[in-house]
Amino acid sequence: MKKSFITLNIWSIVVLDEPKFIYEPPSRVHFFNTMEVIIECVGSISSQISWYRNDGTNWSLVNNITGLRIIRSYDNALVFSSFHANDYNPSVHSSIYRCFASNSYGTIASRNVFVRGGLSKDIWLSFFLSYFIIYIKKS
Repeated sequence: MKKSFITLNIWSIVVLDEPKFIYEPPSRVHFFNTMEVIIECVGSISSQISWYRNDGTNWSLVNNITGLRIIRSYDNALVFSSFHANDYNPSVHSSIYRCFASNSYGTIASRNVFVRGGLSKDIWLSFFLSYFIIYIKKS
């Protein structure tokens, strides 16, 4: 009896190119201290995502601060935890962030992400004033 064999070759082609954003974070994120906020940034395949914060003069790599801010390990989303009023930290909750996507062909930066977290009453006042001022400027 003759044995038959089937040979199957599977080829995978991966084209490497400069990084691109598939999803870029919004320019403004406002949130209450009673909620968790997730800011996503997704780069093209083969991109490494990292987050930076502006300290007023320089951009520095974002690190995890237990109970306040983490970078989620499985998708590199920037996550702000809910917090008590006395845990408010302006350098965390009222700051400018940027997402960077990198690979061996280069690095790109997202738009600035203005993050503003605070107590419920403060955030609503901030929302109201920012939209009211914008409306007046457009008129």
